[in-house]
Formats: sequence, structure tokens, C-alpha cells
Amino acid sequence: MPNYQGVWNISTQYQNASVWPIPPLTGDIGLAFAGTGGSFTNYQGIEYVIISTLGNGTDFGELDTARSGGGAFGSSTRYVMGGNSADPTTTCFGTFSTLGNASEFGELTVRLYGACTGASNDTRGIIAGGNVGTGHSNQMDYCTIATAGNFTSFGTLTEARATLAGLANTTRAVFGGGDPTGASTTN
Repeated sequence: MPNYQGVWNISTQYQNASVWPIPPLTGDIGLAFAGTGGSFTNYQGIEYVIISTLGNGTDFGELDTARSGGGAFGSSTRYVMGGNSADPTTTCFGTFSTLGNASEFGELTVRLYGACTGASNDTRGIIAGGNVGTGHSNQMDYCTIATAGNFTSFGTLTEARATLAGLANTTRAVFGGGDPTGASTTN
């Protein structure tokens, strides 16, 4: 005979009472990844926070390789990161809905050793500027976030810069600030 909720067995009752299986991560998630530690070694871990609640970071997974100084962006389902001192052409991605490690996404058109930035809408992401070893880059590369693959040239910034900031809405990305010293154009 079912209980008052119409559930026939203890296992089903437990699953209903505990919201089992655990629901996927959705909504207001913030990620922190890629940086350098005290001995200037690259960091591989990814942490997440639920933005609407107060609390500490929780382990999300690991990047495909230890990275620092890369640019990152995301859609409502995926994050993408690339341009770093450890592997300056490869990019990686992961999904927000499941905890886990990042996978390789594709290649940038230029070798960026970090200090680049990212911006995106829900469809397309851009990585811009950054260090190119002997100076800074004015290159902007883009990808379609839903399809893993190589980046394509999007155009150039008005001047080569590193450590710039980027933001975007559904139709436009804006890049500003940054360090133009030691600038060299890399188209």
C-alpha cells in the first residue's frame, strides 16, 4: 500500500525526500581557476561558488593542464579558458552543470603567454590581447562556445595590450585598460 505521498517503497521515498539524484549545478555559479602559487607554479584546480549564497569555494575539478594568466569566458552551459604560460596555444572547456575536469577545446591563432582577457555572449567567445613573449598582442580570436574546435581571428584591438579587462552583453564586447608598454603587434 502506498504512503500518503503515493510512493510504494522506501527507496523511492528516500529519493523523493532527499531530492535524489543531486540536481545539476545551474544558475548563478562563479568559477575561480588558473593562477600561480607561492613558488610561482601554475595552478590546475577549479573552485566554484554559488553567487547568490555566502560561502567558501568548493572543489569543481581540474583544468586539462596547470595554467596561469589566461583569458576566460562562458555561456549559460560552458566555460572556456585559453592563453597561458604553460601552454600558450591550447584552450580548454568544461560544463557548469556537472562537477568535473576540463577537456581540450582547440587552438588559438597566436601564442599567448598570459595576461589576456575574455568576453562572450551565450553563442560566441573572444580572447583578446595578452603577452606574446617579446611584447603584447593586439589579436582577438573567437570561437563558437557550443562547438569545440580551433579559434578564428576576430580582428585586432586598437593597440597591443596585456592585463586588459573585457565584458560583454548579448550583442557587443568591450575591452579596456591594460598595459601597452613593450607593445608589439601580432596579427
